[in-house]
Amino acid sequence: MSSFRCRLRHNRLLRRSASNENSGSALVSRVEDRPRVGLWPLMLRDILPTIPIPLRAPHPAAQVDLHAVLHRIYDAGGYEDYIYSGTPRPPLRADDVAWARSLAPSLD
Repeated sequence: MSSFRCRLRHNRLLRRSASNENSGSALVSRVEDRPRVGLWPLMLRDILPTIPIPLRAPHPAAQVDLHAVLHRIYDAGGYEDYIYSGTPRPPLRADDVAWARSLAPSLD
C-alpha cells in the first residue's frame, strides 16, 4: 500500500482520516520533511501494511511489517487470555461487530 502526502495544519489530517471512516491510521515522517507526512489509512478488516520507517541519512527507510508486529505482540503478550472480554473502545460499527463475532464466537 502506498502512502499519500499531506500537511498537518489545523487538524486537517484527522478530519480527512475520520471522513473516510478508517479504523485508524499509521503516520510517519522524516524530521527534515515535517510538516509533510506519509499516512496509511487502516481498516479493521484489512491486513496491516508494511510501512517505511525513516532512518538517519544516508540509510534507506526500514520496512516494518505492521501485521507481523501485531501478531508477535499478541502472541508474546498473552492477549488471548483477556482481550475478548468487554466491549471494545471505541465501539465497533454494527457491521464490524458481526464480522468480529464470526472470528471470535465467544463474544456473544
